[in-house]
Amino acid sequence: MCRKSHGGAFGSYAIGQSSVFSFTQGEDAVLARESSPGFIRAFCGTCGSVVPNNHLGDIVAMPAGGLDGELGVEPVAHIFAKWKAPWFEITDDLEQHDNYPGQDTPAVDRDLAPASSDGLVRGSCLCGDVAYEVSGEFSSVHNCHCSRCRKACAAAHATNGFTALKNLR
Repeated sequence: MCRKSHGGAFGSYAIGQSSVFSFTQGEDAVLARESSPGFIRAFCGTCGSVVPNNHLGDIVAMPAGGLDGELGVEPVAHIFAKWKAPWFEITDDLEQHDNYPGQDTPAVDRDLAPASSDGLVRGSCLCGDVAYEVSGEFSSVHNCHCSRCRKACAAAHATNGFTALKNLR
């Protein structure tokens, strides 16, 4: 679900205490939607970027890609690694967890469509209301680290696939 929300191989979050968090501007532009039972996702109603989620009780989930400058902290683990994108290989030595570390809470994930037998690559939005498919080859796939892609996706990078328009339906 984070891949669909962020438009990349993974979402990048810094977690903090909600009691010390506040927006410095634009809080009235923040929209929130329930993406799965009991889980709220927050985004900018103007540009659609994922923004800090302060609808999680005592914690705030800060999408790290939207932060400017050095964080002063390094990632400590991959969570929900069991559900990683099939086209992405984890190559670092960070711990990998199928759930939140120390919890048995499973990922709230949609069942993925079975591998295509017709050669099509299928995709959808987070809720599944919008769906599309690619019938031809990608000319290239890039992990883009520019500030615009990081802000729009609120992740370490966006993963962009390029194909001819005629291949997209």
